[in-house]
Parts: sequence; structure tokens; C-alpha cells
Amino acid sequence: MEQTRISLVQAKPGKMILARLMRDTDLIEGIIETCRQGGIETAAIQIAIGSLRWAELSWAVPSTKTKRGSERRPPMRVDGPVEFLSGQGVVCLENPTKPVVHLHGVLCDPSGRTWGGHFFPGGNPIHSTMDIVLNEIEGARMSWEYDPEIDLELPVPRPK
Repeated sequence: MEQTRISLVQAKPGKMILARLMRDTDLIEGIIETCRQGGIETAAIQIAIGSLRWAELSWAVPSTKTKRGSERRPPMRVDGPVEFLSGQGVVCLENPTKPVVHLHGVLCDPSGRTWGGHFFPGGNPIHSTMDIVLNEIEGARMSWEYDPEIDLELPVPRPK
């Protein structure tokens, strides 16, 4: 019999922020700074659309080296400019030295090929603009926690 296993926290919506990240701002650092300036600790990244000078992204690939049967490939650079077609995720700044930004997105390179995956800080400078919408999540937080079952550090929701 299959098990359904979840980790959840009941929360409520807070304020919403609409922001524009400017040219040469790193995508992840821009999201973090938008939360800081907007007084948001935990949020859903509801919308992210725009363009990047280049992108660095990663995704899971099969592997027999790990408990979970996959590992993250090293970040791959996609030269641009690239269109960032869609991005969504979560952000939590409760721990200022180790913020949670879990962002997945889809982009289109100059030849029209699409790429998707996980985005990391420092490798995704804005080309023209990036429009983002953040929805505050009140009463919940996320922190990086090691999961021994799958041998991986992941963001885990917790009550605030």
C-alpha cells in the first residue's frame, strides 16, 4: 500500500509586492533584496518574467551514487541574452546567513531552445528587466534541513 507523506504548515497570506529588478542585478540576490526592502521574511515567488544576460541552471539526473537515485548536475551556463519565460518558488530570510531561495524556472535561449531547472545565486544577471510578484506567507517559515532518508539538504516548512 502506498503512503502519502507530507510536511505542511497552515499559514495565511500577507502583503503582495510587485517589483522590477534592474539590469545587471542577479536574479536571486534581487529577490532577496526585494524581500528585505519590502519587510517580508517568507514569501511565494508567484511570478518572475523577463530576460537574463546569461543563465546558470541545474536539474536532477539519474545516479547510483546517492540514496535517492539522483544527483544535481553541476550548473550549466546558457549564453544569452535569454528570455526568462516563467519562474516560481519560495523564499525565506529567517536565517540571514543562509536564506532559502528555491526557484525553478523556464527560459528560452537565442536559438529558441527551452531550458528549465533550478536557479542559484550569482549566475543569472538581468539583461533588460525582470518583473516579479511576491506573496508574503504569514505564520510559516522555511529552513534548510538535512534529510537523512534521501541524503540531501532541502527547504522544510515550519510554523513561525
